[in-house]
Amino acid sequence: MKTKPETGSGVEFDAASVLADAPVYLDVVSAEGRVLYANATQERTLGFAPGVLTGASVGLIYSPDSCTALDALFADIGAGEYVDVQHLTLRRKDRSLIDVTANIGFYHDNRHGLCARIAKFRKDKLTERLHRVERENEVLFGIVETARDAAWCIEFVEPVDLTAPDREIIRQVFENECYWRYCNDAMAQLYRLSSELDFNEQDVRDVFPRNDENEVFVQELIDSNFQLDGAPSLDQRYDGAPVQVENEVRAKLHNGQLHLMWGTVRDVSRQKLRERELLDQAGDALEVLTAMPDPVVVINDEGRIIGANPAVEWRFGWAVDQLLGSPVTDLVKFDLDALAELPPAGASRQSPRVQAHIDCRNGSALACELSLASLDEGEARGRAVIICRTDAAETPAVRRRGKAVQ
Repeated sequence: MKTKPETGSGVEFDAASVLADAPVYLDVVSAEGRVLYANATQERTLGFAPGVLTGASVGLIYSPDSCTALDALFADIGAGEYVDVQHLTLRRKDRSLIDVTANIGFYHDNRHGLCARIAKFRKDKLTERLHRVERENEVLFGIVETARDAAWCIEFVEPVDLTAPDREIIRQVFENECYWRYCNDAMAQLYRLSSELDFNEQDVRDVFPRNDENEVFVQELIDSNFQLDGAPSLDQRYDGAPVQVENEVRAKLHNGQLHLMWGTVRDVSRQKLRERELLDQAGDALEVLTAMPDPVVVINDEGRIIGANPAVEWRFGWAVDQLLGSPVTDLVKFDLDALAELPPAGASRQSPRVQAHIDCRNGSALACELSLASLDEGEARGRAVIICRTDAAETPAVRRRGKAVQ
């Protein structure tokens, strides 16, 4: 009767023959560029007779790029270390190529010094897809990293519950644990982070604090299902100064939860300051315009009235609201060809003066002289301002429409 052998006893195992015919391309190469061993599977696949590869140059069975890659690994890696998923190219005897994925282990041999055991597999579809994704990620990373606009991504370790009431969602956005998944160099420059620090390792709340403006910003995110463009927020730089920014935001939502939020951010502080300056200047100009005793009318490129000062109302009797949108010739009778000859705004030559008369609301016609000026820099006829001076008119008499007033 046969009995079951005891564990580890009486077992014969020919490791050499198993490795020789293993379903893997296996070889051992030295740092000096010699093939010390190649298993039978690799020899058959590459078209070489048994034993021919032993002692051959590595360049006989590896492409030049792969030889360069192996040289670099030998220079950087010591005995006992491993490299996973190294992409190499084998060369058959007929010079055709086989793309492979290799796992490499380095060890020290008493005779040949530093050597590498290289186990290789043909690239399959999954490996090719992984390699393609790696290349695409490398390209996308380079694009984002060198972009002028600051780009960011926040990952919520504790996802935000989007099924909760809005106030609770807002609270969770500011209080749930999260971190920077990725930020480019432009983010560090925008928020004035020291060059010695990594922005991705900083606290999200440092630059995105909870305040009234940012709560409104998050509410807009909620209302737009986290797809928002040009949304303002008030952030804080690392030097403590506030910064007004505009955001483009997208998010990854799954099963009613917010997991990722990403986008770009632009500093609009200077723009906002410029807008305030322009508003102040416009306010000053409006005060001057309001105080002017001469009637002033502003027209667009179609010759319609888009503005007028109070002097138009008390001098001619027409309410400004009645005039807006109407053709300027309903109020001022003059040769419109004069508008085509206006010099652009800022030009050194003098603007023309034109004789005209005004149709007043009471039915009278008031003679006046017009000073015309362009508000645009281009040569084409655009917006213009018309100043009516009745005291400089060649014919100062006030007339009823069709006959003189005695």
